[in-house]
Amino acid sequence: MVDLPNQQEAPPLSEDEKRADKKAAKKRKKLEKSLETRVLDPWERYRALTDLLDRYMECAELQDRKTRFGLIILGTLNAVNVLVLMRPEVFQSGIDRSWLWTYAGSYLALSLYVFIEAIDELKPRLQSLLQRAHGMESSGTESAGLCFMRDVAAQSVDEYNERWRQARFDQLNRELVQQSQQMSLVNLAKFAALNRLYKGLLVLIFLTAGLFAMIAYQALRG
Repeated sequence: MVDLPNQQEAPPLSEDEKRADKKAAKKRKKLEKSLETRVLDPWERYRALTDLLDRYMECAELQDRKTRFGLIILGTLNAVNVLVLMRPEVFQSGIDRSWLWTYAGSYLALSLYVFIEAIDELKPRLQSLLQRAHGMESSGTESAGLCFMRDVAAQSVDEYNERWRQARFDQLNRELVQQSQQMSLVNLAKFAALNRLYKGLLVLIFLTAGLFAMIAYQALRG
């Protein structure tokens, strides 16, 4: 058998070495805390703002997809109601015709409302990319003309190139801040329209269920 060499235990630390280790640990903790609470530098602000804008754009796209799905639900409900109400036996089932016409008118009005809300959610809201909103410029602050489309389009190629050559981080970050704020307002408006759309769809579903319940009730009575 081969005898393994005995592992020597590390010698105990001296008092000076222990104090040095504690001091180094305190410095590390202090450094970590300062990294979490320090002010972002210009490059970090730029990266954070572009990431925020990307998230806002993704949020807007997600709401658009939910609106399109809502339109599919609306189309399905409309098709079902048309097929049911066009059957002659529905009017011959004993249901009061005035009730059916009231139902049809109410359903049509609410369906139109839901469709309008879908248009409101999907309509282009490009102000956040085209130009700065009124009131977003502080007094004495001139636009850098770097990010907003109308500012860019109003310049010649040489002028725009020169602006980028002379651009400062604070100018670029300020325009990104303005775009982020405008995109947040866009998302809030889209979310409000989407919320109204789905509330309207829920009412349409209950109306359709009420129609089927009435037809089933008349069939059981007959």
